Amino acid sequence: MTENWLNQIKELKQAVTHSGKFHADDVFSTALLRYINPDIHVERVNEVPEEFDGLAFDIGRGEFDHHQEEKVYRESKTPYAAFGLLWRVLGAELIGEEEAEKFDHRFVEPLDYNDNFGDDYVIARIISNFNPTWDSNENSTDAFWKAVDWAEMILRAEFEQIFSRIRAKEEVLEAAEKAEDQIMILERSMPWKKHVKDLDLLYVIFPSNRGGYCAQAVPMEDGYQELKMPFLKEWCGKSGEELQELSGIPTLNFVHSSGFLSAAGTLEDALEACKRSKELGTLNEGKQPVLLNVSHGISSEWSKEQIKAAHAYGEIIDFMLPKIEGDISQESVENFIDDTVAKILATKASVVYCDGETYLTYGIVRKLKKKRVTVLGACHNLNHEFVEFVELK
Repeated sequence: MTENWLNQIKELKQAVTHSGKFHADDVFSTALLRYINPDIHVERVNEVPEEFDGLAFDIGRGEFDHHQEEKVYRESKTPYAAFGLLWRVLGAELIGEEEAEKFDHRFVEPLDYNDNFGDDYVIARIISNFNPTWDSNENSTDAFWKAVDWAEMILRAEFEQIFSRIRAKEEVLEAAEKAEDQIMILERSMPWKKHVKDLDLLYVIFPSNRGGYCAQAVPMEDGYQELKMPFLKEWCGKSGEELQELSGIPTLNFVHSSGFLSAAGTLEDALEACKRSKELGTLNEGKQPVLLNVSHGISSEWSKEQIKAAHAYGEIIDFMLPKIEGDISQESVENFIDDTVAKILATKASVVYCDGETYLTYGIVRKLKKKRVTVLGACHNLNHEFVEFVELK
């Protein structure tokens, strides 16, 4: 078997893996095979039978075993284990190349890293805990299948989320083709921001789960709070009869203080709010925002260059947090966080980068997010190498 792996796995009758103590590697490999082919028979053996013509993984030193000297490595230098070797040939066929790469980086690679280097990883530890204890009478193979059931449940949930995102993208792009006046209307609420960043849209309307319709202003880019064209400034923070009288739109009942969201009782009024804001508002021309760099020490020039290269931000202001030493009350910590957030907001920086993971930075991030400020952090791979900047939640 060398190509069209997905179809071959669907038709495969049997596979083998090693017996004895099991790990996340062989468990998730089995779960993946069973997800693709529920009828496949996987047997745990001490060695691969001589005449065996099925698929062997994590045993036998073949294509899907990683115990030989000539290991296969990712670009991140993490060696593939059996689960990763299977995913490498099956993932793109199963969920598409882009999603398969993301899933490998987020889910598969940490498990492979654990299997190769013994790094403590919670999912791997949970699988390991399915093994019978030294004083248990439970059969190891029975325990193995319990672990596989759990792993398959996790994979099914992960894949359904991925397929859901793919379906959302298809519906969003279809709706975008029908958009008029740079306003897109969705028939139901779904993730849309990642799919419209390169489209000529200003507003997106969709049914609200509270009844009526919501309309959102499209951000300058995904994960970034600055908007192409917010709802009218004089409407922001208003609601109910006050807003309806001010706007002249009968069922417009809410506009967020930042201008990113409005709510109306009817589709017609949600559409009117968008059209009115487009007609009377001011288009954001995409000026370079200021980035505030919050850290416990002045960041290196390399770090600043990475930030600029990743997001094309303009001026970067260093905002150094003082160290808090000795005993200090919770109230003092909260006051410090409140004061720091107030100072950050006073700079009017549209994006904040937080360097470091401490209780103080966590508190600052939490409060900035409540103010709808975009907060970034650095993402590193398992070798502690910089990968990308991601929005903190």
